[in-house]
Order: sequence, then structure tokens, then C-alpha cells
Amino acid sequence: DKGAVLEWSPIAKCPNLVALGTKDSAGVGFDDFGGELELHLLDFSNSNSLSSTVLGKARANSRFSSIAWSQMAIHSGEFPYGLIAGGMVDGNIHVWDASRLAAGDS
Repeated sequence: DKGAVLEWSPIAKCPNLVALGTKDSAGVGFDDFGGELELHLLDFSNSNSLSSTVLGKARANSRFSSIAWSQMAIHSGEFPYGLIAGGMVDGNIHVWDASRLAAGDS
């Protein structure tokens, strides 16, 4: 179990993508690396067994306090899946290219 903040994809061609940013302190101790952003593909084909596939992950220096996903309308050619921004508990903002994350690049 882990606490997370969630944001649905604003991209019309990718409505079944969600971004999760960890916000709990499950990794306290030597494994405490901060937070992690995960991009999930949700499978709605079988309503009896909703599942997801992790498309990509990225580590952050701090845990997530909030998350937002912009479609980057005027820059959609450069960022086809938009940008994901995380508000971190240390006061910083981190930004990820969602298409690179979906391709497995962190």
C-alpha cells in the first residue's frame, strides 16, 4: 500500500492514462529516495477485472504533494502526451514529458 496523488490524462487520444505521484513515507530509512512518478495505462475492456499496466516510472528527490497534467495545446507537436508537473513536499516543482515517460525514459 502507498499513498499517492492522481491525475487523469487530458489528452483526448489517451483518456485511459493516469499519473500517480507517491506521497507517503513508506521508504523511510536507507531506502528513502523521495517520491516516484508512475504512468499507468488503465484497461477498461473487462469491467469485472479492472487492471493497469505501468508504462513508465521516474524518481524524484522529494515526495509529491500535488500533481497536474497539461496537454500543452500550443506545443502539442513537441509534447504529444503533454507535461506532468509535480508539486513536491520540499516546495519544489518537477516537470516530466509524459510521452518520454510512456516510452520508458525517466
